[in-house]
Amino acid sequence: MRNLPLRRWLVIAAAVFLLAGCATAPSDAPPTTSEAIPVHLYLSFQPDVQFAPFYVGLEQGFFGDHGLDVTIS
Repeated sequence: MRNLPLRRWLVIAAAVFLLAGCATAPSDAPPTTSEAIPVHLYLSFQPDVQFAPFYVGLEQGFFGDHGLDVTIS
């Protein structure tokens, strides 16, 4: 590959940054579907303190707020 002048590199870099700036940012909004997505969450046989956030999230409805129907097995 031959050496490109500095000016061309700057033009290429500017084009890349401009195109990257046109990309849309991911949305944190919950899905817009009316149906909840069923999710089966398989944890260990015995309830353990390490899984407490999952149980609290289920009790407080955090999963439902994001369009998920979570079943802990």
